[in-house]
Amino acid sequence: MPASSTDKVLTPELVRILKIFGLVSILLVIGLSFFNEKRANNSGTAPSPMRVTDAERIFFKNVRSIAYDIENLKEAKMVAYRHSKISENSQVTSLPVAILLNRTKDEAYLYWEFPNDSIPIVVNWENPSNGKSGEIRFEGGDKFAHLAFGKDIFPLLSNEEVNFGINFSGKKIKILETEDARMPVLTSLKDYFKLINNTGK
Repeated sequence: MPASSTDKVLTPELVRILKIFGLVSILLVIGLSFFNEKRANNSGTAPSPMRVTDAERIFFKNVRSIAYDIENLKEAKMVAYRHSKISENSQVTSLPVAILLNRTKDEAYLYWEFPNDSIPIVVNWENPSNGKSGEIRFEGGDKFAHLAFGKDIFPLLSNEEVNFGINFSGKKIKILETEDARMPVLTSLKDYFKLINNTGK
């Protein structure tokens, strides 16, 4: 049987060259992928929602931290930032919150500093302009629970028309009634969500 035109073109030498070229191409792609800073995350784990970039950390420390009282938590290897205008009775009239910067990980956390004996916390809110109302519960818990409470309260705090109350030690009292009480909490949340590059939604 006469040899086909394909057999004449694909000589053993040409097949060998094509195999070598293909192998080199594959190795080149694999090699370059190690130097690609934007390569896909193949670790099987999602990036932390509390991750802090170097740029955001530097901005917070150099620009925004001036508004905060700073406490070095050596044993926890963290630094706590509490807004300097949160009053001493903030547990009653405001919402006591701190920003924690982890020194060993590129992460930052919200930490709501309610007394343990007052948890669970129930924050009631009402918007007289549209008649909407509701409540937000804080049961304590891990860093994700603290973050979730912050995300729930942040959009409401951003609306000046919303009024707040809290069930504290068995009593219902109004909170965040004045600018002095509301501003430090709102500012802390704004700074925190900027720190982790999140809109707070």
